[in-house]
Amino acid sequence: MTKIYRDNFGIPHIEANKYSEAVYGIAYAHCEDDFYTIQQWLLASRKQSGHIDDWDAPYIDFICEFLEIKKYANSLKKNISAEYLDLIQSYCSGINEYAKEHPKEVLKGNLFPISDIDIIKAQHLMEILGIQLDKPYSYISNNRKIEIPKRQGSNIIAITKSKSENNIAQIAINPHQQMEGLFSFYEVHVKIKQPNIELYGFILPCTFTIFMGTNFKTAWGFTANYPEMYDVYKLNVSRLRDKYFTIDGHKEKITPQYYKNYTKLYGKFPFPILKKYYKSKLGNILKINGEYLLIKIPLLGKTLGSEINFELAKCTSNSEIKRLCFDKRYGYLNLVSIDTKDNILFIHNALEQQKEDNDTHYQNFIELTSNKQITNQFYDFENLIYKENPKCDFVVSSNQSPFKVTDEEVIQSSNHKGLLYFNENSRSLRLKALIKDKEKFNIEDLKQVLFDTKVIKPIIRNVDFSALFSLNEQEYPKLSHLISILKNWDGNADLNSEGAALFSLFYHHYKEKYYVSSKNPDVIQIAGIKEIINCLSWTSKYYKPKMTLKDIQFIKRGNITFPINGIPDSVNSVRPYFEKGKLYAEEGGAFRLVMNLKDRQIFVCHPFGSSTNLDDDNSTNQMELFVNNQYREIKDFDFYKKNFKYYTL
Repeated sequence: MTKIYRDNFGIPHIEANKYSEAVYGIAYAHCEDDFYTIQQWLLASRKQSGHIDDWDAPYIDFICEFLEIKKYANSLKKNISAEYLDLIQSYCSGINEYAKEHPKEVLKGNLFPISDIDIIKAQHLMEILGIQLDKPYSYISNNRKIEIPKRQGSNIIAITKSKSENNIAQIAINPHQQMEGLFSFYEVHVKIKQPNIELYGFILPCTFTIFMGTNFKTAWGFTANYPEMYDVYKLNVSRLRDKYFTIDGHKEKITPQYYKNYTKLYGKFPFPILKKYYKSKLGNILKINGEYLLIKIPLLGKTLGSEINFELAKCTSNSEIKRLCFDKRYGYLNLVSIDTKDNILFIHNALEQQKEDNDTHYQNFIELTSNKQITNQFYDFENLIYKENPKCDFVVSSNQSPFKVTDEEVIQSSNHKGLLYFNENSRSLRLKALIKDKEKFNIEDLKQVLFDTKVIKPIIRNVDFSALFSLNEQEYPKLSHLISILKNWDGNADLNSEGAALFSLFYHHYKEKYYVSSKNPDVIQIAGIKEIINCLSWTSKYYKPKMTLKDIQFIKRGNITFPINGIPDSVNSVRPYFEKGKLYAEEGGAFRLVMNLKDRQIFVCHPFGSSTNLDDDNSTNQMELFVNNQYREIKDFDFYKKNFKYYTL
């Protein structure tokens, strides 16, 4: 029997005798709060999500077809442990039961009942999309606007006991990604009697394993490091009726395939989708801008990240976590963890190859003439990089800055052949500066660090504001006031900042027109005078005198709206969309979580709430806490048993 206690914020605290019963409860509770998103992933795994959503879903459906997710999921199923497969089946039972009891909420009649392969497909599709799969498609089609929902990254901070006021290791986790939608996080607290396990943290849709959180022996978080976990090969294809390309002196035939589907515009009007691609012995091929391109993703069919998360939740020390990562790898994520022995650990998990000329990957591609050029190096050599208990007594990991996470130059690695880049970014530098500035830390200090909004100038997101100081403002009389505001801006993105309000509007237009995300410095172009003036001209249409960030940037769900601080490069990151002269946060802090394990202090806040049902108070009852950097404390499980009613499944 499974008992679910809902606290004042609607968070499910699930008690069960066995792990399988707990997973059943997680599935049912998550459906109660966000059945729509779970169904979106299930439909995507069947290439049917575009039937209910005309935005990203048709593209994701095609990705599922083109990358043959079903084939690779069946391959993964053969290698999944019997224990994990049993839990998947319990998870399916929980979702099927909810669908049976709530038929009016079912989006498509043929969707249920689901089976284990549906969940494996959804989990693998989610993982593949999470490796920044939009990047190769956007580069090869010369269209930077092609995007799909993805993990953006995180801030993770770990403090050793010698840097802590109470002499206990602490961790602060703040993932930056979609605040709601396909990759939205869901909070759960689980107590299992046999075996004796307690888990707390956040899961993703169609999963039941704690992605970021704690088992009260260890606590962990991840950040995206954006490895290039794909290769794009250019094929010299004959223009004859029977198309082929030559490799190693042999002709390989390619056959056209026609992907037929439909979407419903505005949820009402059927609109046909027809895409042509090609099959070959080497894999599927796209024709874009006259080029035939083979896209290879070695991660496909090799691993299931959610199963690794399940194994991670069993680890009782950082030593066990390190062994797990060496054995299994989490293909594209950095991990930071602490344990009850006050150890901290950083692991760069990327299994990325080192390319001699990264520039060709984006512009000229790799011209494929031999099978030897196709590599599976992600799985061919050891290059896991790690650091344990650094001498500087802290670890800072923000996305795209995996190696300079401490002040030490030497990072341990079993093999340095696969090292990628040694980047810092403005957030990692800011985080390190905040930590160095204070001799000892407590939980309240870490909360403030996660809420910090100051950015480091002059270069912010490829915009070089030092160029403003060479401007003759008299040449731009209509923009002189805006130029002056940016020149004098101190980099703080708090609610009362005029400079932050102006920059947020400015950056929205810059991102749409100029911004290119790449690890290759030859691809990234720093915006200068011309780009800045163009963006300021657009911004002048919307920026009003004395306007501050609280006047223009908001977090919104339903009819509830609050001003929100932060910009894309601040520790408290906010990435908004633009609508009718206002900015609304869509990406940023997906939750904030601060803890030490020895004292069992856990503080958390979600940007919205536990439910996505707008008629439910729990869909918005954490918004005000979030914008004010306030937290809920997670209590011992017995507290919830004593103070809240339960229902059984």
